[in-house]
Amino acid sequence: MSLTTWKREHYPIPAGKCKKADAVAHSLQKYLGTRRTALKRHGVRRDGTVLWDKEYKAFYFSGDTCALCWFYRDKDGKCSPKCPIIVESGQACESAGSLWGDWCNTDDPEPMIRALRQALRKQAALALNRAGKK
Repeated sequence: MSLTTWKREHYPIPAGKCKKADAVAHSLQKYLGTRRTALKRHGVRRDGTVLWDKEYKAFYFSGDTCALCWFYRDKDGKCSPKCPIIVESGQACESAGSLWGDWCNTDDPEPMIRALRQALRKQAALALNRAGKK
């Protein structure tokens, strides 16, 4: 197992090729991959915002690998208040005390996973509501 197998399971397409409708699910899958069990299963270790395997291949968690950032940031890198992470947590990732910052500092992806699951539930409810109105 390796970073290649981790990416196959948790980051199957680059964030920039993701559809907006799939961005929350894409981000959720990526953060599920930072749970200790997933990292161990793939032989990957985490150091801050970087995942490494035994061959020193690296995967960086950044705005470039975040599907939400691709759709909810302007050209200057400013986050839109419509970003699902901001909607769920009230804070942009670069803000002090944000879910992103907590994940970076505590190695605990669960708050981010909970927020993304909540955003996904809201997205699904909205889609059902729209479908019912047709």
